[in-house]
Order: sequence, then C-alpha cells, then structure tokens
Amino acid sequence: MKNNILIHLALVVFSLVACDVDEYVTASNADEDRVLSQIDFSNPNIKMLYDEYNMGLLFEYEKALDFAYDAGSVGQVNIWRGIDMPQIQTRFEVDSVLTPEGKVEYEAYKAEVTTFLVENLFNYFKPNSTIATLMPYKVLVSNSLFSESSVRDDAGDILTESEERLSSSAENNLRTVFNKHSIVFSVDLDQLSTSSRIEEFTKDNFYILLSRIMGMHNLYDLVPDEFYAGKEDYYGLEMDEPFITETGKEDYARIDFIEKDWFYEKGFIDAKYFYGFSSGLRNFNQYYDQETGELFDQSVTGYRYISHPKALQDGYDFVANREEDVRAYINELIFRDADELLAFPENIQNNLKIILGLLTEWGVDILAINPDLEVLNQ
Repeated sequence: MKNNILIHLALVVFSLVACDVDEYVTASNADEDRVLSQIDFSNPNIKMLYDEYNMGLLFEYEKALDFAYDAGSVGQVNIWRGIDMPQIQTRFEVDSVLTPEGKVEYEAYKAEVTTFLVENLFNYFKPNSTIATLMPYKVLVSNSLFSESSVRDDAGDILTESEERLSSSAENNLRTVFNKHSIVFSVDLDQLSTSSRIEEFTKDNFYILLSRIMGMHNLYDLVPDEFYAGKEDYYGLEMDEPFITETGKEDYARIDFIEKDWFYEKGFIDAKYFYGFSSGLRNFNQYYDQETGELFDQSVTGYRYISHPKALQDGYDFVANREEDVRAYINELIFRDADELLAFPENIQNNLKIILGLLTEWGVDILAINPDLEVLNQ
C-alpha cells in the first residue's frame, strides 16, 4: 500500500512539472504541418518561396509551438522562452486589438516586408537549386528580437561573427535567432531606411542563414579534404606553444604577436571576429628603440613602431573546429575587396576558391553579395 501511495505521489509531481513546461514542449509538427496551416498563399512572394525554396514564411505564429519547443531539455526550452519575439501585427494593434483599419495597414506592411526579404536576402540563393532544397522550412518574421540572457551554444546559435553583426553580445537586441525547428528574422523597415543599414542587414543575415543551412545539413563534410589538410591537429589549440616550438623562438623573452606568415602557412585565415576577444582582431603597434632594437610592451614617447594590422596576439586560440574554419573563410568571401583577396598567399587564395566554387555549385550567389570575388576566377 505504501508503495502505491509513493507511486501515486510521484505521478502527481510529474504531472505538475509537465503542466508547468507543457506550453514549451509540445512538438511543433506533432499533429499538423503548422506551416501549411498558417501560411498566406495569397501573397505571391510567399507562395514563390514555398514553391521554389520549400520555405514557409510566417508572420502569424505561436512562439511556443513554432520556435521555443526543444526536445533536449527544459533548460534549453527556458532559454528560448526568454527571447521576446512579438509579431509584426502588434505594431498596428490598439490595446492589443487589430482594428479593421489596422488590419489594412498591417497587410500592406506585411507585403512590403516580404518583398524586402526576397530582394535583400533570399534572392542571393538561387531558386530550385541544391541550396534551395535545404532552406529552413519554417521562417518566422518578427517585429523585434530581444534576449534576456546570452544564449548558450548547446541550445542553438546566435552568431555574432560576421563583420556586419548587430552586436558582439548574444543578448539584448538581436537581428536573427535560430534553432533546429525555425529561424526568426527581426524586420523593422523604419530602421532599415538607408542603403548602409540595408547592406548591413543583408550581409549579416546572408552569413547567418548560410551558416544555419550548412550546420543543419552537415555541409561542412562536403568541403574537399584539401581545404582541411594539415589543420585538424591545430583546432582549438592556443597558438603560442606551437608557434614557439615550430619557429625556434624558445629564447624569446615574450611573444607579442603571432607571425601572420606562419599562421597562413597552415591554411588558416585571419577573419576579424574569429580570434581574440569580442572586439575582434585589432592593430598591434610594436614599439622599439632605433639604436638598440629593444622592444617595448606599450607606447613610449619618441620611439618608432611597426604596425601589425589584424594582429594575432599572445594567448589567442586557433578556430575550434571545421565549422568555424569554413565560416571564417565565408566571412572573408563576403567582406574582403579585390586588393585584400589578392594580398593573401597562394594557399589561402586556393582555399577561398574551393569555398567559392562549392557555394556557387550549390546555388549560393555569393558573387552578387561581393562582386570583387571575380578576381579569384581570373
């Protein structure tokens, strides 16, 4: 009898816990295809994205069912639960009610946002191509995104690596978030009123969307082995020890920076926000006495200096894995101009050509994002 009581109490406790998180653990497609049940096929651009990209662009959604659900753990669910992602229609509501006049304005604005996304993001991925078949099926469009706390890597990704990132932090105001169920874009056309802001939005979200697709479908494994050759043993290592050992600099009193030629020889590329701290790679000025050659740790009045742009400094680590390695190259393909691309040594240019060729073959129009990439095809 005592055992029966304990079992009964355990079931009651379990049911109470389940009720507490049930809103956030109901499978997003358990009973229905929520894209098909919610998509607005009356909008020709939304219909085109569904037909040619297998993508459901949703303006009306339920946060719990369409995004926050995660089968991993309640802790992960609570992280997504902490992201505020109001629907665009809320900007047209009066006292939380969408009036007839507000609905007219909302529908017009929704069409404008859809056109904006097609022209400034999705058009850089060719329809009915390999990459089009791998697009996220559920794409939510929010009025804004705000995270109460930094999102942990094991729950999903808020990528802050591209050079047009909104912030170095994965909390507070965000541009885009994704998990294995959905991707959410924050679009406020009032804030995207200049060409420079549109370019920032496009390049950052192009990088994020492409990275999400590659990660979700393990496309990093399709990159030829020659791209990874010689690098795997260095992933995640602090640079100082192998640099000192391999260059014979054991007698140096200190290592102020890692020589770029040594770094490039291994096939790594110095993408700005992949090394060092959240501020990314910075210029390092090496001060010295002209007469003695003595080096100084910091600025000394009257002494000359050598400037090392985008310096790799003491204590920096190599990228952690294949994924970060490829993403570092994608970042450079997006943001470097022709002169910068041609300044890389031949092995780095060859690796850039490998990634460029692969993306182009898949249907990623990265040349339209950065026309200077043509110099790699000459």
